[in-house]
Amino acid sequence: MKHIFITGGAGFVGRHLTSSLMEDNNLSLTILDKNPTLPNIFPNIKTIVGDIRDKEKLRDIFAKNSFEVVIHLAAVIKSSKKNEFLENNVQGTKNLVNLSESFNIKKFIFISTDFVLYNLSDFYGQSKLLCEKNLQSSKLDFTIFRPAPIFGKGDNKNFATLISLIQKYPVLPVIKCRMEPVFVGDVVKMIRAVLDNPDTFRKIYNLPGGAIYDLQEIFAIIGRFLGIKRLVFPVSGRFLLPFLRVYETLSSKPILTSSQVKKWLQNRPLDTSLTNKDLNYHPVSFEEGMRFVFDGKKND
Repeated sequence: MKHIFITGGAGFVGRHLTSSLMEDNNLSLTILDKNPTLPNIFPNIKTIVGDIRDKEKLRDIFAKNSFEVVIHLAAVIKSSKKNEFLENNVQGTKNLVNLSESFNIKKFIFISTDFVLYNLSDFYGQSKLLCEKNLQSSKLDFTIFRPAPIFGKGDNKNFATLISLIQKYPVLPVIKCRMEPVFVGDVVKMIRAVLDNPDTFRKIYNLPGGAIYDLQEIFAIIGRFLGIKRLVFPVSGRFLLPFLRVYETLSSKPILTSSQVKKWLQNRPLDTSLTNKDLNYHPVSFEEGMRFVFDGKKND
């Protein structure tokens, strides 16, 4: 019986991963999340409502359990405050890494982001890069994944925003850029693939989707699944950036940020040679994945 500790288990990826791992009778799961409804989300497994910033509580959790694997998903993704990224992402990860070393964790799996691959003054990407460096300076057997924007059922951030925009507005300006969205089911498969794979020792894997699209194409695909026709026209991201900066100062929770757009403008195909070699990576395209989101025709 392998004992696995998952942080951020109530999040989008966390729910998909936990649901998948629950099907394996050889795994024992303990889930940590700040969400107070966590016990109701997964009533049949051990859940702990807690915060990765609370080092003493984490130490108590590690001491009372015999974890072999840590899967670290918990993170702040959007915030206007740099300290939230430093306290949650950087210090929270450092707490987990230090405790994992102290308690001889056999495998540490960390979900980073493709943001770290681009030249951006972005607090989220910078915090994830600091987390990666902390892991690399540890003695742990780690595997780091750098996914492109993730989509799938239950997404309430990335592509859920695009869906709501298409539902609301008949005319939509779309930034000229390209994307490789990755289906959440493919991310889950890759996490599962490294649990017992010795070839993944202290390695970093990129996780793009199965095809690259213009953002205009992504809007068109979503529109087809919604059965909605919209007038979509491309605009320069650099033209849009000044307006976004004003919007960010006026909104406490902006739908779109200038950092996101700057990253989109730099997007390029991610190198998957190592992922293919070690993990036989064959992700689905955005269109294939969205068919499951809308029609339920593809399983995780």
